[in-house]
Order: sequence, then C-alpha cells, then structure tokens
Amino acid sequence: SEERSMILRMVRNAVKRGTDIVAGVRQYLASGTTGSDLVDMNQVLEEAVELTRPLWQAARNISIVRQFHPVSRVQVSTNDLRRAFTNLIINALEAMPGGGTLTVGCEQRDHSVVAFVADTGEGIPPERQKKIFLPYYTTKQSGTGLGLSTAQRTMAAQRGRVSFESKVGKGTKFVVELPVQEEPLEKAA
Repeated sequence: SEERSMILRMVRNAVKRGTDIVAGVRQYLASGTTGSDLVDMNQVLEEAVELTRPLWQAARNISIVRQFHPVSRVQVSTNDLRRAFTNLIINALEAMPGGGTLTVGCEQRDHSVVAFVADTGEGIPPERQKKIFLPYYTTKQSGTGLGLSTAQRTMAAQRGRVSFESKVGKGTKFVVELPVQEEPLEKAA
C-alpha cells in the first residue's frame, strides 16, 4: 500500500513534468505568431513586477528599483511581452539567493524602446553565456530551458531583440529592445 502510493506520486509528478514540457514546447513554437497590440512597455514591465511580487516579497533582502521614463508605444503581443518580462524577473530573483537589488526600467533611444531587468546576483559564467538562448538549455533542476529562447524568438518576430551582459559575482542585465510604432501617415485629401 505504501509502495503503491509512492509509485502513484512518482507517476503523477512525471505526468505533471511532461505536461509542463509539452506546454513549454507549444508556447515556444507559437511565440511571435499571435496578434499584436499597441503597447506601453512601461506598463507591461510594471505588470510583470507586480505579478512576481509574491516571489520578491518572500525572498530575503531583495530591493526593487524602478527606472521608468516616458516612451512611445510599440507593436507587440502584450501577453508575449509580459511573459518575457516575468520570466526575466524570476530568473533575476533566482540569481540572488542571498538578496540583492532588482532594477527594472524602460527608456526610449532614437526609434527604439529599451526595457531592462538587472540583478546584482551571481552573474553568468562565460561558458554558459554562449548557450543562454538555446532551446532546452537550463541550469535549473525544474526548468525546461525554453524561457529565454522563447523571449528571443518572440522579440525577433516583432523586429526586436533580447541581449544581455553579465559579470560573474556582479550580476546580469537583460535588455529587450523593440522599434517604436511609427504613426500612420495621414492620407492626402
């Protein structure tokens, strides 16, 4: 009876894990293919911060710094962008197990809107930096390795990009850059 219960728990855990992996693959394959909205990146980034509030409030010694500046709107899937920012924030929090500062911000540079998520955590070793955007690459025991590759694919589908800079022992900064939505030209009368 006890052995059967243990086996049943193992089967349930395996099924849940398989379901999570399949859902991740489906999300990866569909990213960037959904409709797009005219979006204020500051607002979506703030929503991602709020969605992760339980995580950073439960963590020890985490401070949140917001650096939002007025920006033009961008054309992107709100859900995909929110998912990318949420994933970046969760990764940043996990990189600071002993505490630190999470800085999120957004600004406009010429014809692009640039948002960032930066942490003062462990940093990414150089040998891992080359693999960071590869599908299924993960250093987490329960990760699928699709979060960053999905974010990169989603932003590329919207004519944007995701990049990062990292120093071991100093932290990591991920940057999401999307083109400003140009105002439609008025039709000549």
